[in-house]
Amino acid sequence: MKEISSILLILLLATMLTASGCAQPPAQTHPSSDSAGSSTADSAGSSTATATATASTSESVASTAEVSSAQGGSVDLSKLTPEPFTPTPSDSTSGVANPPGTMKTVSLDDQGGMINLLLGESFLLNLGERYTWDISISSQPDGVISRVKNITVIRGAQGVYETLKAGTAILTASGDPLCRQSNPPCGQPSIQIQITFTIR
Repeated sequence: MKEISSILLILLLATMLTASGCAQPPAQTHPSSDSAGSSTADSAGSSTATATATASTSESVASTAEVSSAQGGSVDLSKLTPEPFTPTPSDSTSGVANPPGTMKTVSLDDQGGMINLLLGESFLLNLGERYTWDISISSQPDGVISRVKNITVIRGAQGVYETLKAGTAILTASGDPLCRQSNPPCGQPSIQIQITFTIR
């Protein structure tokens, strides 16, 4: 009996040890440095791919805008970069010296204005033929501008004038309507204009 009891006790202990070994939790695994490096590389590659896709999208938007504009479609101006605007000087010659080799025409449109001329430059005074004109010129010093004699001008013009000295001159023109010479005369008023010249 003692031998049988000893055998049963040994079997019981062996069974208990076997059951204890099976009940242990599985060992936890930790990612290796190679796995971590691979994950970082994948993340960096994803960021690069995202940046490339964003750049491609921007180029696509610009290309789409150009194609749409060429085909007459609407374009989102917020996606386009406007060219800087550079203002151009006025084409008006009022107050600007006339280019050499050309003759400036002074007309009723220059009333009250200032005209810059170069020494030796000439201009045509053309106030029209609706009035009978009386022309006078005052200058500082004297003789800044003088009328050119023995020259034929177009109809309605009052003559060609040339600059002889540097200085300032004021041309005053008083005009009486032609109908004042009719019988009976008209009641249209006379006019007077003044134009200032600066000669350099």
